[in-house]
Amino acid sequence: MSLKFLGTESKDYTKSILGDPFLMKFVNKMMVGGKKSKSLKILANALFLLESEHGQKEPILFFKNVLESLRPIYGLFSKKIGGANYKIPFKLKENTALSMALKSLITYARANKDGKPMAKKLVQEILETQSKTSESFKHLEELNKSVEMNRAFSHLR
Repeated sequence: MSLKFLGTESKDYTKSILGDPFLMKFVNKMMVGGKKSKSLKILANALFLLESEHGQKEPILFFKNVLESLRPIYGLFSKKIGGANYKIPFKLKENTALSMALKSLITYARANKDGKPMAKKLVQEILETQSKTSESFKHLEELNKSVEMNRAFSHLR
């Protein structure tokens, strides 16, 4: 099965994607088996769908804002102290937080088994994340809850 662009306008997005390091990081995270051109086309089609079907005037800016809302601030790591394991919260670096947001969005978009193309699954996950009902947003909330519950152990770093 060949991967086709949904319209001529989606080819214009490939130039925008190639010039933006933020979007290229997303393309590289989404890539499977070294097929960068496939993941580039998927993202270009998703941006085209956001603009044409869902009425987003600036789909790239909208996409970046959604990813910003998925960025965690704190993370957890396990530390064994006196025979007990503690989850200790720590502030995430900027690159790590971005990487976690990208991975979360891609993982939950792929997990959606509706038989739709990946571009449509990605658009669906983006729109659900914006309305705070997606699985990736629930994952972020669970992480924030567990950080809050383990806040008492932050002095053990």
